[in-house]
Amino acid sequence: MKARRTLYCQYVWSPLDRLILSVGIVSILLIIVSIQPASSTTFIPPFLLPLLAALSALVLLLLLLARRSIFAPPRLFERLREAVAENILEPGKLPDLDRWNDLSGLLTIDDLYQQSQDLLASLEDFYTCLISPSPVSFAGMARSLNDYGLSFGLKKTVGGLLVLDADGNLLPEQDELERPRVMVVIQDSAAFKSGFRPGDIVVSVAGKAAAGLSLGRLNSLSEHEDTDFVLLRDGSEMQARLSVKSPRVPPLRLSHLEGGVSCLRVESFEKVSNASLRAAVERLAGNRAMIVDLRGNRGGDLRSSLILLSAFLGQGTLACFERRGRAGELEKMRFQLGPTQIVIEKREEGSEFVPVGQSEPLRRLPERGRGKPLIVLVDGCSMSGAELFAGALKDLGRAKIVGERTFGKGVGQDVIGIPPCVKVSVTALRFTTPSGIWPGDGAISISNGIEPDELIATGDGVVIGGTSDFQLWHAVKMLRDQL
Repeated sequence: MKARRTLYCQYVWSPLDRLILSVGIVSILLIIVSIQPASSTTFIPPFLLPLLAALSALVLLLLLLARRSIFAPPRLFERLREAVAENILEPGKLPDLDRWNDLSGLLTIDDLYQQSQDLLASLEDFYTCLISPSPVSFAGMARSLNDYGLSFGLKKTVGGLLVLDADGNLLPEQDELERPRVMVVIQDSAAFKSGFRPGDIVVSVAGKAAAGLSLGRLNSLSEHEDTDFVLLRDGSEMQARLSVKSPRVPPLRLSHLEGGVSCLRVESFEKVSNASLRAAVERLAGNRAMIVDLRGNRGGDLRSSLILLSAFLGQGTLACFERRGRAGELEKMRFQLGPTQIVIEKREEGSEFVPVGQSEPLRRLPERGRGKPLIVLVDGCSMSGAELFAGALKDLGRAKIVGERTFGKGVGQDVIGIPPCVKVSVTALRFTTPSGIWPGDGAISISNGIEPDELIATGDGVVIGGTSDFQLWHAVKMLRDQL
């Protein structure tokens, strides 16, 4: 029997919720004071206290009844439908929304989940989805095991399309028995120290068979304090234990390699602060040549990608964006790098680009440092902000791209909260390189991605940053030959 699924209830506070909480606290205080002995000193006449307590309790009851009506599944579905219609990048993908006018069957949160899934599936947009216990968004997928230096590839067809399970969840690369295959292990990470190696087959996790598990399910099973894995390597099974108390892989790591070459490893742009970006740029300034390693980087905050990108360039266009405006028209935005800031420009239909904002002051490499040899490492799991970064540097001739063709996402999402406990990720923008090249959406079409200048496939059993990481050491050799 199919298990019931409920929405991930990460509470979204609404003004009504705050009002109910305030009235509830006042009601409790009035009730407590009203039942105290008559000698208690208050600023309110004692004979009025029971009346005020009863009145506040009545107001609280009315507010709770109103909340039950406002936050009923039919109302939540209507708001979700409106949010998607107002924010989705391509309105042409919207089906006939009148198909979902009958809300009489929405009695429970499970009913809401199922009807919302049906609506979002009709858009044929993989990235527009509910944020749920089995996350199908890349933001959800990038969590958990990746934080400990362990990553799985994405299962694709020969044409490059993603393979999903029956519930629409992402599947990892698998062996012939549909067991997950480890793709990336970071040198000296918690996963590496626990015994994981690239190419390992996961037989079981937390005592459950791993065959057929989605990426979201793999993560959810490993959220316990200590998780036991059974791995298969070279025909032999072995045990590995991963503790969530283990140190997490930092989003930015700078290492100094041989011959004056430094490597900045960017795990994700999701949790990178501007201060850490500026600190990394300062530490890069004294090196003779640089590598930025974006392998396995699934993107995150596009602004962080732009800030790091600005460190390696002089002036000019960093990227272009398209998104829906308030009136429903398509707006074009351009991010221009000035001497000290990123200037945001916007153009509406039939008009010219005009400045509409700017970033905080940037910390950039000195002018002489911006011309030093630079290589960017990418692979098939480099996507979103990582593709924006690599695509711009390749487009502008500033860096050599080495590794494998990137994933090919090229779109970004807004996460919209619908109180009290619904969140939906909506594809709201598309980005291109400075010359207008769109990486392409690898989830729903043949992946374009960013083509490397030098194609080097990832080898089996290679630990990122280890002695067998020949992509990294080939990049070091390329840079040393230029010095």
